[in-house]
Amino acid sequence: MAEATRTAPFEAVVICPRCHLVDVHQMRAPNPAPTDAEIARWEREHTTHEVRQWGVAKPVRVIHDPPRPVDESVYEVIRICRCGHEWGMA
Repeated sequence: MAEATRTAPFEAVVICPRCHLVDVHQMRAPNPAPTDAEIARWEREHTTHEVRQWGVAKPVRVIHDPPRPVDESVYEVIRICRCGHEWGMA
């Protein structure tokens, strides 16, 4: 049987992609993938806000409230920085 290989070794100290703090960040287990029912409910109930710039036809930013459910199951761990930012790492 083939053994699973990691693309990079586990590192305890990493840099936050938002605030660039190098630290031993807290970690949590990833949430399971959203179900089809959860995605369908989000599609029905979310609100979309378009941010437009004067004189520009297309929106410069589209904000979904609440954000679309994220499939965290593809990560091994979710890191949590002191600044509140969370990101997944394989």
